[in-house]
Amino acid sequence: MYEQCRTEVQEVINKEVETICITTDNWTSARNDSFMAVTGHFINKNFDLQSIVLDCEVISGPSNSENTTSQLKSITDSWGISAKINLAVSDNAAYIKKAVSQELGWKHFGYAAHTINLIVQEATENLYPSSL
Repeated sequence: MYEQCRTEVQEVINKEVETICITTDNWTSARNDSFMAVTGHFINKNFDLQSIVLDCEVISGPSNSENTTSQLKSITDSWGISAKINLAVSDNAAYIKKAVSQELGWKHFGYAAHTINLIVQEATENLYPSSL
């Protein structure tokens, strides 16, 4: 079933994708397993926004720019879209930004909600005196 679905999605990508944006997110489960998800977003020939899950896989090794670069390149190469990516959206972790911008050469944009959260955390960091 997976192979059939992947083949159908690959056909759509091959026929309709000239440029594509990706989003990626990493997280750790309650069992301490780390994952990376990558989704693709494009406008089809009927001008409809299409979003597809490209992969969700276990991350082996440390979360750093080298491993992230390798994993993103492997996923996007497997779909034949590496050269078609015009923007990658992710959180603002330095290792992800480095992998996307410097190593892969894609434009990067941080999640707006993540950016706002970081701003609020920093702004409220010293509002309350620490207890003595």
